[in-house]
Amino acid sequence: MKTTKNRLNTIIAAVLASCAASCVTEFKMITTIHPGGRVSREVSAEASREFQAGDTSRNPFMFRLDDGWQVTFLDRGDKRSIARASRSGDLRAMTPREEMLRPLAAPVETLEKRFRWFYTYYTFRAVYPSIEDKIPVAAVNMSDEQRRYWFQGDDSALRGMNGWEWKRETDEIENEFLVWYARNLLKVYLDIIREMDPGADNPSPARLDAARDTLLLLAIKDGFPGTWDTFFDEEEIVTINRLLDGHFKTTRFSRFFEQNKERVNAAREQRMLLPLFEKEIEYNLVLPGKLIDANAPVTCGDTLAWRVTALRLVPGDYTLTATSREAHAWAFAVPVILLIVSACCFAWAQGKGRK
Repeated sequence: MKTTKNRLNTIIAAVLASCAASCVTEFKMITTIHPGGRVSREVSAEASREFQAGDTSRNPFMFRLDDGWQVTFLDRGDKRSIARASRSGDLRAMTPREEMLRPLAAPVETLEKRFRWFYTYYTFRAVYPSIEDKIPVAAVNMSDEQRRYWFQGDDSALRGMNGWEWKRETDEIENEFLVWYARNLLKVYLDIIREMDPGADNPSPARLDAARDTLLLLAIKDGFPGTWDTFFDEEEIVTINRLLDGHFKTTRFSRFFEQNKERVNAAREQRMLLPLFEKEIEYNLVLPGKLIDANAPVTCGDTLAWRVTALRLVPGDYTLTATSREAHAWAFAVPVILLIVSACCFAWAQGKGRK
């Protein structure tokens, strides 16, 4: 199991590193709620010179730009620049109608405004829908709390634990994650083989299915999968083929891949949702007034920040929430004015009575 843990630590480190240092796949969204409820939004992404010159086929955003978006560019001095798309209006107008990478591009967003005499309360909510139904093998052997911790960063499952208890718990979660990840890769590749190479001398679909658990154990023992920043790359495919060849005592699987690399890679990208998993959004929110509640992991001044990735959508919906209150200066002034007026009237009445 030591090799397994070391391999998994490499995977997790690669995921975190790719989140921190990814270049062309990182997006920044700033949503500003103004007093009264008007909304302005700015989305930034790294863009090519071709897009800056007007080639819309090189659109770097995760949605198609309609006439409501104003695009400006910040020159980086190399062959790429930062494109900024901005618009203002009602919150419903902010959601793209023709998103290219649902669900990351189009969360369900709501803004509730509640008026009280002294304050107006603003409650913002953005729900990124789960992609569980799109995962080849969605089931992972974790409790709901463990899933929310591992995929979404909710550490409720670990609260109150000491260091030894925390390590034991996270080691268990790591191992289950590794099995889940390897099971997905194996299923995708075996499905590709069945569809692309239905040769008569191939093992039957029933034999392939029957061998899946055995192959899974052999793969984990062999140190598979590799690092997640390469996402089911050629080295991992070679490992799967070697295990298949050894199990069925043939060389057919390795030969099939060598002869069909482009087709296999295209199918792999689609089924492993690579275009979705390669994207990362830094979601920033600014609310009017004083912030009183939020589930954002990072707060900088009056700006809330969340990291949104496809990985966070695996166990269920990923929800961003925040509430603020804006004070009404006039509401505080009215009682003071009334008090002053009352005092003046009382003084006037007293003075009149003396006369």
